[in-house]
Amino acid sequence: MPNADQTKTATVEGTAVSYPGNWTALQLNDADKTAGVILKLSSAKPSGIFVWRAVKGPLDKSVKISDLPNQIADSLSKEIPGIKVTDKEVTKVGKLEAVKIRYERTDNKVLKKSIMRVVPRANQTDYLTFTANAADFGRLEPTVNKIVDSYVKFVEAHP
Repeated sequence: MPNADQTKTATVEGTAVSYPGNWTALQLNDADKTAGVILKLSSAKPSGIFVWRAVKGPLDKSVKISDLPNQIADSLSKEIPGIKVTDKEVTKVGKLEAVKIRYERTDNKVLKKSIMRVVPRANQTDYLTFTANAADFGRLEPTVNKIVDSYVKFVEAHP
């Protein structure tokens, strides 16, 4: 079985995106594709999932990045039952302005933690979301940050 030090690649919109060898690229189903999901990665032990969703089209010119943390947090609170937003801020992903939202919820009596990075680009907005059991989140987050670094390389090659 490949380990975290090895690297695999997935082709996303014609470009290779790297991820750790102990993660698996998941097959996208019709619902994923309809929602704009372009990459889904899973880690088995410990268990975690990374989802890259792309919403095509530019953001409306009236949208201010500084307003997005509250807007996204409010939207998540309406869409996901029992969610608790624990942090929201404007940040950077590579050189791009982005929004980072941390949230948690209980699913089948297990506390799950998530971090979502929302990256508005010229012609699409990318949603990079990582979710894991709270007990495993801290161990997996550095690995997910490497996946996000690979995303940054992708974005820099496709502005």
